[in-house]
Amino acid sequence: LVLPIVNWLHRRAGLSWSLSTNVLFLALILQLIAGLAAAGLVGIQQLQGLFFTMQDFLVSLPAQIADLSRQPLALGPFVVDLTARDLSPLVDQLLASVQPLLGRVSELLTFLATGAISLLAHLVLVLAVSYFLTLDYERIRTGWSRLSVPGAEEDLRRLQQALARI
Repeated sequence: LVLPIVNWLHRRAGLSWSLSTNVLFLALILQLIAGLAAAGLVGIQQLQGLFFTMQDFLVSLPAQIADLSRQPLALGPFVVDLTARDLSPLVDQLLASVQPLLGRVSELLTFLATGAISLLAHLVLVLAVSYFLTLDYERIRTGWSRLSVPGAEEDLRRLQQALARI
């Protein structure tokens, strides 16, 4: 995918093949760094927003339930008077059920961080392989045309013809 661009830089700008390759990959790496930094900042802001919203919700939950317990609850024609009931066990049970959810959020963040690091490692590997293949393209091309495998010359010729169109 990068060979036509490197070839264009080589022919039009008069740069050497290696300099054209270096310029292209430098530009590509700078774009990737900028894009990944922007995506990382947006992701961190979203996760911080989620964390602070959950924190505010958990802090205000007892007060909201206390407010709810001071007024009668109307469900259609039925009215439930919560002022006579002690809702503290309900609040404790609700908070106890939310705590494992927070632990799961921590696991999710760990999973996302691990995935991001794995993605970056794969990206570096792909970039390194494509860089070196592009840099040595002329040598690979001449070596490919001189390749000879005894007993498989016809198969190798057909493979070379099929791959030459790519």
